[in-house]
Amino acid sequence: MKKQEIQEVALQCFAQNGYNGTSLSQIAEAVQLKKQSLYTHFKDKDAIFLSALRHAKEVEVAFYDDFFSVKKPLLTTLHDFVEALDTMFYTSPTQQFWLRMNFSPPAHLSVEVKEEVHQINEALREKLRPLFEENKALLHVDTAIALEACIALIDACILHLIFHEETAIIAKKREALWLVYERGVLQ
Repeated sequence: MKKQEIQEVALQCFAQNGYNGTSLSQIAEAVQLKKQSLYTHFKDKDAIFLSALRHAKEVEVAFYDDFFSVKKPLLTTLHDFVEALDTMFYTSPTQQFWLRMNFSPPAHLSVEVKEEVHQINEALREKLRPLFEENKALLHVDTAIALEACIALIDACILHLIFHEETAIIAKKREALWLVYERGVLQ
C-alpha cells in the first residue's frame, strides 16, 4: 500500500514541479515518511519517476479503452476525445504528469520515457485505426494518412494545453486546426 501511495504522491509532485523541481524530501514529507524510508520501496528518484510514468501510462490506456468503447460518428468521436483530454488535463494530476513528461522528459531518462510514449502512441493508433477504416467513405485521403494527421492534430492540441495557460487561445487554435483537418481529410 505504501509503495502505491508514494507513487501517487510522487506523480502529483512531478506533475506540479517537474522532475528537477521535485525532491525525495518533498515526496517523503507528503507521505509522512523519513526520506531514508523511501529506499525501502524504491531504489532512487529515477525508480520512483519511472514507476509513476508507467502507472500514468496504464491510466491513459484504460482511458482509451473506456472512451473508444462507445460508438459515435467519426468526427464526434475525435472532437469528444480532444475535449476529454482537455478536461482531464485540468482535473487529473495523472494526465498532467503524463502529458508534460511526454513532451518534456528529464534528459537522463529520455530513452525510457520515449519508449513508454511510443507504446502509448501505438495504443492510441490501435484505437483510432478501426474508426478510420469504418469511415473510409468519408475520407479524402488514405486511412493511414487520415490517422497520422489526426495524431498530429491531437499532439498539437496537447502542446497548446501544456504551453498556453489561456483557454481562449487554446480554443481558437483548436478550432482552426479542426477546420483545416475536416476540410483536408473529410469529404
